[in-house]
Amino acid sequence: MSHSNIIGASDHETLGGLPWYRSMTAGELSFTIDSESLNEGDTLNVKVYNRCGVGRHSYLITGINSEDIAEDLSREFYFCTRSHLTFNILADNLTEGTEYLTLTIYNLSYGTHVFVDVTIPINDTSTTPPPTYSLASSASSVNEGSSVTYNLTTTNVSDGTSLNYSLSGISTADISGDSLTGSVTVNNNSASFSIPIV
Repeated sequence: MSHSNIIGASDHETLGGLPWYRSMTAGELSFTIDSESLNEGDTLNVKVYNRCGVGRHSYLITGINSEDIAEDLSREFYFCTRSHLTFNILADNLTEGTEYLTLTIYNLSYGTHVFVDVTIPINDTSTTPPPTYSLASSASSVNEGSSVTYNLTTTNVSDGTSLNYSLSGISTADISGDSLTGSVTVNNNSASFSIPIV
């Protein structure tokens, strides 16, 4: 996990030309964020301000898991007057639907006080890629007494996946009485099976 997501913030109300869309002030503490929603692969910028000066704080992220974000889900930190936190949302290539990141920041200097509590939707923009299958034979024609091997190449198919096959255009008598149906197990996105011809 990254520990470099807390950096000094300037007095400007924009970061990289982005407006700060939401802000809140609670007593001596205030914060702003730069987005009302996020896509996977985006960065959330949070600016916090403590008018009392140096403060001991912590943040907690809930609603998502550690595979969804590059930073720690919780961390204690100190800052003097101003701080800028960044959270990088990962593109995990999983179909999960919209997730909701809740960020809570606590002021620990005088007990435990919540001064940031905001929920932001994360759009599921990096979904699970669909599986693909390609089947090739070892020969375009086969003499009786020989065999043919079929090689299956896949993508995005989990190891251990069992796939069924069915032969047509021949009878069981053409393959030594063997069954015209069977199954193969995919490992490392490949599988193969041979058919003896009599």
